[in-house]
Amino acid sequence: MKHCLLILFCWISLCTAHAQSESIPEFIQYNNSFLKYIIDTKDSAATVDSCLYAARALTTVKDGNKALQRLLHEALTLYFQGPAEPADRNSENYRRRAIGQVLLNKMVNDSNSILVNDIIPFYIWVRAQNNADNIPELKKLTTTFINTELTKPDLYSNKTIRYALLLHRIIRSKPAMTQLSEQLFNQTYEYLKNNQVTAFNDSSSGELLYKRAWHRYLFAYCNAWLGQKQIEINDIPAAGTYLQLAAEYSPDLVDKGHAAGYVYDLPLLGQNTDFLFTEDYIAYLKKYDHANKKAMLEVLKQSAIVDPEKKQRLKQYYNTHFAATESFDTYWGNATAPFLKKAPLFTLQLLNNQTFELSKKQGQWILLDFWGTWCGPCVREHPALEKFHKKAQTVYKNKIIITTLACNDTEERVRKYLQQKHYTFPVGMSGDDIQNLYHVKSYPTKILIDPQGSYIVVPFHADWVKFIEAYCDL
Repeated sequence: MKHCLLILFCWISLCTAHAQSESIPEFIQYNNSFLKYIIDTKDSAATVDSCLYAARALTTVKDGNKALQRLLHEALTLYFQGPAEPADRNSENYRRRAIGQVLLNKMVNDSNSILVNDIIPFYIWVRAQNNADNIPELKKLTTTFINTELTKPDLYSNKTIRYALLLHRIIRSKPAMTQLSEQLFNQTYEYLKNNQVTAFNDSSSGELLYKRAWHRYLFAYCNAWLGQKQIEINDIPAAGTYLQLAAEYSPDLVDKGHAAGYVYDLPLLGQNTDFLFTEDYIAYLKKYDHANKKAMLEVLKQSAIVDPEKKQRLKQYYNTHFAATESFDTYWGNATAPFLKKAPLFTLQLLNNQTFELSKKQGQWILLDFWGTWCGPCVREHPALEKFHKKAQTVYKNKIIITTLACNDTEERVRKYLQQKHYTFPVGMSGDDIQNLYHVKSYPTKILIDPQGSYIVVPFHADWVKFIEAYCDL
């Protein structure tokens, strides 16, 4: 919950910083109005009326419907985590859910067809939550969902598949719902299997990569559930097949860098933000197929590439079972090579009057940080960046250097900011040319360049200090 709210506040920061010199677009104004009330207000009537007004308005302005879908399926869903009837009726969670329920009811009965279409899958899931012990009503809701929602051409924009899985969680343990439960899950599984995003590159839009991350995560979730179900009925080989698929579709580095595509699904589906489905498959191999050393090595490698803190686990296993093949350093280099790209060279004049010339920095690790004074998430992490810079000058001296690039900003504003905060990390003013070289689409973006001149993008939602320290063996 806290992690999701943090991302919402980051979204507000990005919206507020849309442009330094132009008026804020209408869709951002309505977006921020909705968020302001849904997060901050204590007045339930004002919340409902203001959010409903903003939601209607978003359907009528440029880029508004995408913002509306984000608000409904990211911000509003947070109100419906947990039990339908919280134990403490005086709690904040109970109050928020009550407000959300009134808002949801008004939206689904609104005359605005765009708003209604966006909210229906969400509404059906909440209705099922509220009628979890009412089998006739659950049958009616599930049948409606299968026949109307799962047959629509777009199951991504309004997160229909997420709500299908949430509905399935409610009905799957009820004997009277077995047939409908299986039908709902099978149609959901087939959609995810057949609609994975496979065509993408460095220039792909953020939206496409968020879509890829979402489809992969939910498909991994489905396979993990099927794997555990097969273990329960003692079909161990089938369980292995499903759990291996779950591991293969577990978030990779591209997905981790676009975790906003699925992070709101995590708490709803009962997962935590650090969870990877590779761990399920590792546990399976240890218990049921420990002789399959190649499979274990592969999944340990996959896990370590996404989370370098698990690199030592991989190294220990490799040195125990595969050391005679080649050194671990050689193996690791070959394992990470497909995820690395040659770092484009550039020269940058820094504000301290020094010149950063990338071609002359080969042989050590380099961290490039793209940021702006207007970027809330950037500013919040600068104390950690300053601390890491000082550590790089002392503890990690000659191992890693840091250069930061201020983007979409002015030199005057950057100098004033650095002076006020007493920051000493190097800063250069970045033009679009350097940002385009590294396909920077959001801020902050951290680029880690290895001693051979290849780079990897540090996942945005990762603990970047731990990621870098583990990845570089600092």
